[in-house]
Amino acid sequence: MAGLLMGACTSEDEIFSCDKEVNNWVKNNLKEIRTMDREDWLNSSSEAANAMYRAFTPTQRLVFWNDKFEELMLLPWTNEELGHICKAQEFVNFHKEIFSNELSIEERDDIIDAFCYKWMEFAMDELGWDELKVRAVIGSGRKVLNTNGDLALMKNTTRTSILSEDEEEDSSCNCNQKHDFCNGSSECMSDSGCGSSEHGCGWLILQSCNGRCGIYGYGPA
Repeated sequence: MAGLLMGACTSEDEIFSCDKEVNNWVKNNLKEIRTMDREDWLNSSSEAANAMYRAFTPTQRLVFWNDKFEELMLLPWTNEELGHICKAQEFVNFHKEIFSNELSIEERDDIIDAFCYKWMEFAMDELGWDELKVRAVIGSGRKVLNTNGDLALMKNTTRTSILSEDEEEDSSCNCNQKHDFCNGSSECMSDSGCGSSEHGCGWLILQSCNGRCGIYGYGPA
């Protein structure tokens, strides 16, 4: 669709997306979105997915990540790698409060960062993973295709379609400057027109979106 870049929003008027059309779509379909699961999320466009995740309930987000981890465990990891993925799943189930709105952004980030930094260091130092594989496991909700950490592209169905079929770029704020999960061709850059969302980027896509990836960036999904 033309005109998706409708101007930036500020933290005061942002609800689910800085794109007015996407934001209105989420508000108009909020009841249905709050019955969706990760399969519905995977069948959405990248633009819709980011806003949908923000609209999910805490229970939906917890189930979403348990589904992601169960899916991951079907891949042919080594026993040590599989155990490390299990530790991430155990973390999210032990700290269910990170999915709720009971914590401040700072409190939630402290809990997530304390675990994820150590988890990442072990994955890279002991398992030989690179940053993209780490990001594929605990920084993206997308389906991981193989043990190299390759991610499936988001689909775009009529049920949740916001962008035209050939449009993949997310026009909203789509990365966290502290935890940069853009791909190797770009980095998360500050943008004066980018209002910081409470979550949708970073570790477990539960941290603020306060920047934009370059033209080749993956975004938070």
